[in-house]
This record gives sequence, C-alpha cells and structure tokens, in this order.
Amino acid sequence: MTPKERWRRTFRREPVDRLAVDYWGTPEITARLRQRLNCRDDREMWEALYN
Repeated sequence: MTPKERWRRTFRREPVDRLAVDYWGTPEITARLRQRLNCRDDREMWEALYN
C-alpha cells in the first residue's frame, strides 16, 4: 500500500496495513521525547510510539 492509498483509506475510515504517520518535531522536541521514552535512538522512539 502506498502512503497516498493509506491516507485515502484512513480518511474513508477503511482498514489500512499500518498507521499513517507524519511527524514534524524539531530536533529539540525529538530529543526530549526520546529522553522521556528512555530511547537510545529515533528508531527505538518510533517503535515505542507505535506500540
């Protein structure tokens, strides 16, 4: 499923293969979020947020 298809299906409230996510955090906010979630890197942060 492409990102475009995922968003279209989300807007129509249809099932999708995974969540459509768009994150626009500044480096400072990302660092604080990683610290708050106790994550070593961005990938670990995304996994913590997704699960």
